[in-house]
Amino acid sequence: DPESIFEGGRAGSEAPYVPRYLINGELGVENDKAGAFLSLTYVPGTYTSASNREDGFRTDGAGGLVPDARVGRTDPYFVADVSAQYEWRPGFVLNVGVRNLLDREYVSSRHPHGARPGMPRTFVGGFEWSF
Repeated sequence: DPESIFEGGRAGSEAPYVPRYLINGELGVENDKAGAFLSLTYVPGTYTSASNREDGFRTDGAGGLVPDARVGRTDPYFVADVSAQYEWRPGFVLNVGVRNLLDREYVSSRHPHGARPGMPRTFVGGFEWSF
């Protein structure tokens, strides 16, 4: 099926959106009431179809090529996330964090209809209540 991300796959082709490796490291400090954490992640680029083409073309089912924004590669990317927690009262912990701290821009997907960006810098917060 020319519309499938598995179109053009052959023995030995890399699977779409599956990186060969991923590197992640985390550092943190904690005491009785608080903690701060840094997470660093690197993901190499991946093919977006089993044809492993980078030129933006797919087969049309009759042996010809047609342009397709879904065919190509995702960008390799490096993302830093930070978070902190504080036990405000016994059983009640406040959490805050920033994902993609450096606000890196990268193509994370080409489906369903072309290039899609990765998550922009995002602020998160919440709480845990134990009873």
